[in-house]
Amino acid sequence: MVQSSTQFQSLVDLDPVLEDIFFQSYGQIPMMGQTIFGMRNATKDKVTDQLIGSFGDPKEFKGKVEYDESLPDFQVEYTFPEYANGFMVTRKMLDDLQYDGIFDRADNLGQSFARWEEKVKANIFNNAFSGTTGYDGKVLCANNHPRSQSDTTAVDNLLTAALSSDSLETAIVQLANLGDDLGQQTSVMANLLLVPWQLRKTAHELGMSELTPEDANTAANVHFGMQYMVWPFLTSSTAWFVLDTGVSNLWLKWYDRIPLEFAAQDDFNTLIRQYRAYRRLGLGYSNFRFVVGSTGAG
Repeated sequence: MVQSSTQFQSLVDLDPVLEDIFFQSYGQIPMMGQTIFGMRNATKDKVTDQLIGSFGDPKEFKGKVEYDESLPDFQVEYTFPEYANGFMVTRKMLDDLQYDGIFDRADNLGQSFARWEEKVKANIFNNAFSGTTGYDGKVLCANNHPRSQSDTTAVDNLLTAALSSDSLETAIVQLANLGDDLGQQTSVMANLLLVPWQLRKTAHELGMSELTPEDANTAANVHFGMQYMVWPFLTSSTAWFVLDTGVSNLWLKWYDRIPLEFAAQDDFNTLIRQYRAYRRLGLGYSNFRFVVGSTGAG
């Protein structure tokens, strides 16, 4: 709850109301990123993932167990910077009963944090083709991911084709065939098409039409029923992605080090009451094999 003092007593009495407005506003913006991120808590200043290699197939037992060796793979580190924002209310605003302006400040701060969190999540995909590199020294969607730390065989989860029935099928098959660190087949299977708002019509036609949208002979649409998500915070108007959300929840991680909090205090000399929101968080991915992405520029 908000920490209060004896100053600005009338405004202090409003602190619980402002806190409620802040969190209600925060919750009104759809947190679409939570569909694809695995949400976790952290109790330390950093979290380290040490990836471990896969096992090969079991061997026939001939009187003695043959123990497989699981080799260490890449290491991923998550850190948790501090983030804060706030607003101030003057004694004059309170004396002049400017309650709408006071309430609006709390509302706007809640929106600010919710909007910012979606931007932070979406930036994983906005930087998927260039910019920030991941644990293996490659961007999220690349045609030359090393299979593992000890195997430089190229693994490709990148396309350049515009979104269509054919390119969607290519991406689905490509995701299913990425394989693990030993090149073995996995059970990863695309169940979500992620698009910016400019591609919402195409995504809807591909996932919701029983007949293939681009086919003059009205062939059955193999992608009918595939879920799609329109994420307004994706900045490219052409890029699109297919994901296995069950796997992305394992490998695409969002850590709450300090959950979102709201607090207040007085400044006696300036006749201002200060309100601030604060949190610590970190995010990233510990494996690229949950996604195939296309720049859509082909």
